[in-house]
Amino acid sequence: MQDPQLLDELARQEFATPCYVFDPAVVAANYRSLKAALGTRLVVSIKANPELSLLLRCAHEFVDGIEFASVAELDLSMGRVNAPKFANNPSMDAQFLRGAIAAKATIIVDGLDHAERIVKAKGGRPLPPVVLRLNTAALIGASGGRGLHADHFGMDVQTACAAVDLLGRARCEVAGIHMFGGSGHFAARHLQVLDALPAALAVIEARVGAPLAFLNLGGGFDRNWAAQDIDFAGYRRRLEAFRRYDLAHESGRAVFQSAGWFLTRVNSVKHIGGKAYAVCDGGISQAFLLCQTERFTKQLQAPAMVRAQAGTEPRRFDGPIAFVGSSCSSADVIGALPAGSTLPEVGDLCCFDNCGAYSHTYTPSRFLSAKTAGIYIRS
Repeated sequence: MQDPQLLDELARQEFATPCYVFDPAVVAANYRSLKAALGTRLVVSIKANPELSLLLRCAHEFVDGIEFASVAELDLSMGRVNAPKFANNPSMDAQFLRGAIAAKATIIVDGLDHAERIVKAKGGRPLPPVVLRLNTAALIGASGGRGLHADHFGMDVQTACAAVDLLGRARCEVAGIHMFGGSGHFAARHLQVLDALPAALAVIEARVGAPLAFLNLGGGFDRNWAAQDIDFAGYRRRLEAFRRYDLAHESGRAVFQSAGWFLTRVNSVKHIGGKAYAVCDGGISQAFLLCQTERFTKQLQAPAMVRAQAGTEPRRFDGPIAFVGSSCSSADVIGALPAGSTLPEVGDLCCFDNCGAYSHTYTPSRFLSAKTAGIYIRS
């Protein structure tokens, strides 16, 4: 966190920690800038941050649609979001499907069994046109794509054609295609997807017997996508070959991540073997992603500090400093400072940035029956 104005604002407020602070203005700015860079519609995956108090302040920005992956997320949006809705979860049960159909959402079909469940849930009711999800590895692997981690989402082209037949017999219209190459991989795969799509579209459209209308090219944008060396102008030129479709991309992380901060206070400071430990009131049970347990190589974040005792002389520490949570897990390490940094003191506020996406939901909050992190919305 490098924003002095925000740090000063945090210092003047008495937050009950641990907590998250979300900024709807940053969400809106991220959405508009990414949409402009892509030159297409931009659908927002609200699973990245399904916080109702934030959604109420941002929903008017998401004009191109929201994607939801659960009944709870659908309930959040009903009556609050007027934009088009997309239902996307390969394990949709009958309740989820009935809710999606009642909401007039576009259902993204993930496989043959999924298509059969949709037909059964449809019954005699009208159904908005559905969209077929293609598996990215299956698509670009055939066109020379390398280094792509395979996943279980979507279908290969052959299975998609079988789904077209099944849905067609039930009078379910297939309107388009959905793609997703994996989180953080847009820059590595977007051109490969565009290279492989024409052949796949030709096969599927021949099976449908009509041109498709909608094409969602997915996302996979990092939070710092604007700082990456991505030739968006060149990408928009490549999209001209697909302008007969209603084009869209989707994002959650790039829209929300930089719009949130995790705040926790230092409860005690201890030294072991030349290393300092700042023990905080929040950690793995409130901000699991900061611990980076799912990464092979950890690069723990260095928090910004708001001193509890303003004006006191900072003390430098010769060794490394770790910020740990309040659990009994050795993995509960949420941040670090290098040797020579200012030693934290009891009561100091630790501010971790880029915590606006997934952080407050992708967390084992029931571990030790830990206190749930509070939520504040920056006005």
